[in-house]
Amino acid sequence: MKKSRVSRVRESPERVPESPDRRKFLRGIGAAGAAAVASATLGTDWLHPRGAEAAQPEVAITPEVGGGASGGVIRRDRAFALRMRAATKEKNVPIPAHPTNGDEELYPNNRIGNFSKGLPHDSFGEVDATAYAKFLKAVTTGNPADFEAIPLGGNTRLIDPQAGLAFDMEGTDSHQMTMPASPALASAQRAGEAVENYWEALLRDVPFSQYETSPLAAAAVADLNALSDFRGPKVSGAVTAGTLFRGRTAGDLIGPYVSQFFFPTLQYGAAEVVQQYQTYLPVGGGGTYYLIDMPSWLNAQNGHGPFGGNIMDSQRRYLRNGRDLSAYVHIDVLFEAYFNACIYLIDVGAPFNPGNPYLASTNQTGFGTFGAPHLKTIVAEVATRALKAVWYQKWIVHRALRPEAYGGLVHMTLAKTKSYPVHSDVLNSDAVQEVFSRNGTYFLPMAFPEGCPQHPSYGPRDRCRRVLDDRESVLRRELGGAESGGGERRWTVASAVHRVGRLADHAGRRDEQDCGERGGRPQPCGSALAIGLRGVAAAR
Repeated sequence: MKKSRVSRVRESPERVPESPDRRKFLRGIGAAGAAAVASATLGTDWLHPRGAEAAQPEVAITPEVGGGASGGVIRRDRAFALRMRAATKEKNVPIPAHPTNGDEELYPNNRIGNFSKGLPHDSFGEVDATAYAKFLKAVTTGNPADFEAIPLGGNTRLIDPQAGLAFDMEGTDSHQMTMPASPALASAQRAGEAVENYWEALLRDVPFSQYETSPLAAAAVADLNALSDFRGPKVSGAVTAGTLFRGRTAGDLIGPYVSQFFFPTLQYGAAEVVQQYQTYLPVGGGGTYYLIDMPSWLNAQNGHGPFGGNIMDSQRRYLRNGRDLSAYVHIDVLFEAYFNACIYLIDVGAPFNPGNPYLASTNQTGFGTFGAPHLKTIVAEVATRALKAVWYQKWIVHRALRPEAYGGLVHMTLAKTKSYPVHSDVLNSDAVQEVFSRNGTYFLPMAFPEGCPQHPSYGPRDRCRRVLDDRESVLRRELGGAESGGGERRWTVASAVHRVGRLADHAGRRDEQDCGERGGRPQPCGSALAIGLRGVAAAR
């Protein structure tokens, strides 16, 4: 049974309806390429909400005139009025429920359904009860001293568990955004996601362009189609080589697997950046799987390093397979891929949103407002907002189990070391048996020596996508290289940006619930974040 474990401020008896302008914005965001960023900042109608929000008192706002003290006072008062109106609008955003999957309450003795990496664990990988109790106390009270009292199982620190408690002075508050509950530990849905994780690990070194002819990819397709509850993308109700490991947004099935934005040479000012990346050697070619034995897996659960480094490929490469994507996401700047896409769209002259006020000007162009610097800055600004919103969901609400820990439960159960309530779909899958035939254990093979990072699962990393995505215009540019499996095909900016988002899956760090969309529909958290940023810019 889904529960909400986060205490909330009492809501008004009547739900405040969303302004039509907020929906209109979401439908139109990114209507024409890179200047979708500008669309997130346009629209003085935002300052004149309708419906329930219109009940707020109007504040007279007049342009400042002249200079000196008088002009300064007028400007100050206008700024105050704009900020008050923006703050009032954000206050009227309904406070949502924060449902959880109930695993934390269902398994109170060992917390096997929740994230506990970095805390002390016993020899089976079950978290120390006292340590977890202190962890729960901290996320419940929000007291910094309680966070400092959380005991560690090793020498690797937890990654910013208090970020979700921070306030932003602009935009919708992170606690007014929500996401659905993550799949329960014992569910067939969670098992289906795990089976996909195992196949992603097995196919890490197979180029995406070879999925149509790879026997291993064909085995993955058959195995996923046999599951009772697999919610990845399908064609006519079936997983195919063309849908394998893709996301569930509208654009994810268009074009080659690797987004075209990863291939063009970029101009970073006077520096030319060729997008060939350092990656890791493949299994059988000098590389290896990680955390496939009990000692290394347990060390990772305890956060007991050092963990060493990956074995590097001496040749830089265009991204072509799951291992390359894993190497990219291992050390990328959070918004890097989206920023690169933004740079490229601006440099090739992608059209601005038709509402850009400078398009009608005969003697002015945008720069700090509605111009290239503004657009590029917004991409990064989304990231800092998203971190607070997603970290709130990760640490304070869900504390969802990482795939590597779920793989430990699978191993213990199949090795008959312990018995855990994981669904039979994963225990009986061909993927798990194939892993055992290669490694002699049932652990999920990880791409990195340290495994997953020390923050919970569930919370997508693709919020910057909403700044760039384009659902209308079509660019007739072929950017895919020989290694990408690209072909002559029309693609929208949206489809290319959507495919930027699935980076971490192949590393074993995330699963289908983390890909940013559920059932092809935007998660409310992302929608609210986009709306909030629009409001910030409109009030400037």
